Amino acid sequence: MSAKAKGARRELQTKELLELTEGYKITKSGGSLGEWDLVGFREDGAILVQVKSNHMPGPEERDRLETFECGSWVRKEIWVWIDRKGYKRLRLIGREWRLVEHMTFSEKAAQAA
Repeated sequence: MSAKAKGARRELQTKELLELTEGYKITKSGGSLGEWDLVGFREDGAILVQVKSNHMPGPEERDRLETFECGSWVRKEIWVWIDRKGYKRLRLIGREWRLVEHMTFSEKAAQAA
């Protein structure tokens, strides 16, 4: 699978999770916002999401995400999908990326049962 196809699949998985579990209406940014892969809205706010496979963004990219100007009602998140294992969800709080969720595929299967 190409890196582009893998990235598109991970973005779709992230989109579906945010829509189903948190009620966001998500769209792909299509490069229009530059740094963010997904943009979502719901009544109480918005979310900007960068999706990665197997690694965190590098320091320069993290800095661009951190300094991206938006309202205080907008969450900034990075989702890192690890092949055959699950994902880590990080949220920018202040100037620090904090782990807010870590889900393995075995945990997800147990929750669905």
